[in-house]
Amino acid sequence: PESKVTNIINDPSEVPDNDTIRYNLDNYKLELARLAAKRITKEVNSGLIGSTNIERCFNFFLAQTDENGPLFTPEQSAGICGNFFVESGGSISQVGDISQIVAGDKKGDINPAERNKLEGSEGIAQWNPNNPQENRLQKLKVFAAEELNLHYKSLVAQLNFVLWEFGIIESEGSGLHKDGLRKLQSANTVEDAALQFEAHYEYSDKKSDKGKLALQARIDAAIAIYNIFT
Repeated sequence: PESKVTNIINDPSEVPDNDTIRYNLDNYKLELARLAAKRITKEVNSGLIGSTNIERCFNFFLAQTDENGPLFTPEQSAGICGNFFVESGGSISQVGDISQIVAGDKKGDINPAERNKLEGSEGIAQWNPNNPQENRLQKLKVFAAEELNLHYKSLVAQLNFVLWEFGIIESEGSGLHKDGLRKLQSANTVEDAALQFEAHYEYSDKKSDKGKLALQARIDAAIAIYNIFT
């Protein structure tokens, strides 16, 4: 009811518990009602396993199952993580340092708080706010607040958002990247998994010289991650 609206905010990551609130986000209005009652409980993995975010991400995808068994192979999990490393972790030149980064001896871990100042992209997959048709960054913020009652910069919120975009977590608006899931699940090698995830989920620049180098770095990072954890 209108009488229960207590405040107006612009960022769903600022949503307080136990309030019915209204906020405006990029020219469209969304209402969130009593967030605690709308949490997804079955799909949310609140306890990520691993000492670094690279390891946590790898284990997260490897742990996803349905009635038919595991949803992702170790090769596919590594392919995802190799992309995340390039998107939000170390620089292209740090691929050779992944074993040290995983061990905690060097900086360059996958970073859910990473932000591209030029594009405004954020998170482990660098979700972009500038595509009006998809609004992926805005959807991440809404998903984290409304479905999980978490800050959108938390690693667990972002990992679950990938599952939401794949349609593994089902709610209104989910599954826009189901084709990417099918392509990824068809990959049998680490290299192919890294390429499929990039082509059908990340949609990165592959034409420029830097983009070509980054594409190879995604593959190299994925292979390094696979070799460490298998």
